Amino acid sequence: MSEERRTLSEVAAELARQLVQERFGDEPMTLEQMEEALAEVKRELGERLQRAWIEERKEPEEENCAACHRCGERARFFGTRARALVSRHGEVNLRRRYYHCPNCHQGFAPLDLQLGLDRHAASPQVRAWVAELASDGAFASAVQRLATFTGVRVSESTAARITQRVGSRLRAEESAEAKRVLAGEAVARRTSWRAARLHVSLDGTMAPLREAWKRDGSLGALECRFGECKTAVCYQTRLDASGMPVASRRQYTATLEPVETFEQLVAGLAYHCGSDQANKIAVLADGLAYNWRIAEEYFPEAVQILDYYHAVEHLWEVARLCLEGVPLQGGSTVVNGWVAARKEQLLGDQVGAVCEAIRALPIPTAEAQACREVTSGYFERNAQRMRYRTFREAGYQIASGVMEAACKTVVHQRLDQSGMHWRTETAEAVAALRANLLSDHPRDLRPYCVGWN
Repeated sequence: MSEERRTLSEVAAELARQLVQERFGDEPMTLEQMEEALAEVKRELGERLQRAWIEERKEPEEENCAACHRCGERARFFGTRARALVSRHGEVNLRRRYYHCPNCHQGFAPLDLQLGLDRHAASPQVRAWVAELASDGAFASAVQRLATFTGVRVSESTAARITQRVGSRLRAEESAEAKRVLAGEAVARRTSWRAARLHVSLDGTMAPLREAWKRDGSLGALECRFGECKTAVCYQTRLDASGMPVASRRQYTATLEPVETFEQLVAGLAYHCGSDQANKIAVLADGLAYNWRIAEEYFPEAVQILDYYHAVEHLWEVARLCLEGVPLQGGSTVVNGWVAARKEQLLGDQVGAVCEAIRALPIPTAEAQACREVTSGYFERNAQRMRYRTFREAGYQIASGVMEAACKTVVHQRLDQSGMHWRTETAEAVAALRANLLSDHPRDLRPYCVGWN
């Protein structure tokens, strides 16, 4: 054992003895009292040992020169400077010696380099905790839960900055991996899935965004808008007790970036879920054209399935306009009967009959005529994606319930709560973290929490 470790062990033993003597009296203790006393001993021991360990690593006071870590030249002592560190063991305020290199005109503190510190106060573990908690709830809730569970305290603004930084680095790596996958390079998989059948579902939902703004009004009035958060989920299915396929494992991605970025993230996500090894792939989505372009470009052999409930929504709309003349919510008996018959035909692979029934609808208004034409074209274009009986008999899901749930849990429950409005950069980072958090195989966030200079 080195002299340094021996000294630290002796300090730890003495501190532990003192703390136990202070916290544990002679009177019998309840389990709750013992639990609280042990927690205090653990916290104080960690805080004091951390401080002692850092103090041991300070360079001697008489050192007036130090080798510059950038160019190797001799840097001159430039005084002492204070900094605060926030680790899982609490906050430490210290002063360390600071040097300036006349050759590269940069300053540095050798102790920072020795401890692997960057310019931010929080340790990598604290950053990972903050990012995970902030992806699960509002920043105010995140810092409160952090203090409750760990005793570590940071401000809401610090939590927001940490979350954006970690989420941005996570998203950058996801994008880089996706590009490498598409370039044919070897990339280590993030899951151990060996899916015989993989479902890939795509959709988008709106999130409240804002333009550049400050609370003091110096950048003008608050201007909010909505932006589409494109979301994807890859999942496997298993048969439930009644023999119906239900989702078993899920991996998510979500982004507010353009569709060109989204499609690459989808390809990367599917790769990590074993898309290149799956026997069969099904792409399940609504009728947006870019969904099917993604399917054809990245999953050319996949079965394409248009979400059954999206198709039924179109039937309700055209029936209300053509059979009643107004788009009422409830619908009359005539409307209900017409839609019920069309649903039965859809589930029986009779898409042609559905198209004929749509074309036969009366057109009492110009709006009804336009809707009938659009709906007829919608069903004709997607006829091959509406073979619902065939799909169900083959064991595929025909409705995007998993995708709709993803939009709610990944996006709405974090980005669209009461009073929220986001800078696009922060919303993008939070979306990346949230998708990671809810996936069955989330990435460890600690690698994205180091090297922030």
